[in-house]
Amino acid sequence: MKKTKILGVSGYIFSGKTFAGSFFERKGFYFIDADAVVDDLYAIGEPGWRRIRDYFGEAYLRSDGSINRMKLAKLVFGDARKLLMINNLIHPLVHAEIFRRINRRKAEYAVIEATYFRPKQLLDIVDKVLWIDCADDVLLKRAIKAGMDAKMFHAIKVVQEKPARIDYCIVNNGSKIEFMRNLEKVYKMFLVVS
Repeated sequence: MKKTKILGVSGYIFSGKTFAGSFFERKGFYFIDADAVVDDLYAIGEPGWRRIRDYFGEAYLRSDGSINRMKLAKLVFGDARKLLMINNLIHPLVHAEIFRRINRRKAEYAVIEATYFRPKQLLDIVDKVLWIDCADDVLLKRAIKAGMDAKMFHAIKVVQEKPARIDYCIVNNGSKIEFMRNLEKVYKMFLVVS
C-alpha cells in the first residue's frame, strides 16, 4: 500500500478551515478535523479528560463530570503560561491520535484541518500545507454571527499562528463560490505534485 498523501489545512479562527476540509472530503479525501479529535479526547474518562482534570482540577468539570470547555477557554486564552501548558498536555495526544487514524484508514489521500502545524508534530506528517487567509474584520463578523463575543475572538486569534511552512495560500474574504473555485485549484495542484 502506498503512503497516504496528506494535505494540511490551516487558518485563523473562522477562516473557513472546516468548509475546506469538507470540500476535500467530498473529493474523496479522508477528512480529520483536529477539533473533533480533541472532542473525542475530552470525553469523560479519555486521556485528554484525565490530563485536564489532573492538571487544572475538578473546578473545570461540570456537575456531570464533563469538561467545562468555556470556563477552560476563558482561563487559558487569558494566560499565556496556562495556554502553553494545555497545549503541551493535549497536542501530543492529538498528534498521536491523528497519526493512528491515518495509519488505520490507509486512504490514498487525507486532509487534516487544524490550527497548529508545528515541526515535530503535525507539520512533519503532512505533504503540503494550505493556509486560508482572511481579513480581520471578516473573521470578526463571522465570529459575532456565530455567537462569539469580540473579546473572546481576539483572545483566541492573537495566540493562533501560521505554520512554519505554507505551500498554498488562498484568501477567503468573498463568496463561497469563489472560495470553492480556489479550493478546486489547490485540489488539482495537490494531485499533480503528490
